[in-house]
Amino acid sequence: MKFGRFLVQNGAIQIVDLLEALDAQLEKQTRLGKLALQARKMSVAEVAEVLDYLADFPGDLFGQVAVSLGYLTELELADLLVQQRNSRPHLGEILVDLGHLTPESLLTWLERFQEQTQPV
Repeated sequence: MKFGRFLVQNGAIQIVDLLEALDAQLEKQTRLGKLALQARKMSVAEVAEVLDYLADFPGDLFGQVAVSLGYLTELELADLLVQQRNSRPHLGEILVDLGHLTPESLLTWLERFQEQTQPV
């Protein structure tokens, strides 16, 4: 998010572009239920039960429900959340895919961002 704010503050993109890219980033990350299945931490039936619960209580989070039902431990959830975060494409990639930045301008802005954020 810091890089996105930097881009908006420096006029590289508009706030609506950033919001669009952040939405796309969340959509493209791997779903927690899928990660739990791949890691063999939950069965298909358990994932389905959590999803059924969420259909009735959409404000709840998959991981919290899975823990409360005893399908995941807090540690397993934390590990899966790290995997999920790592599955997200980088914001810059999405901005290029959406046409808000060119690959060349992305590299230029990344260099400027790193110059400003590195300690002296």
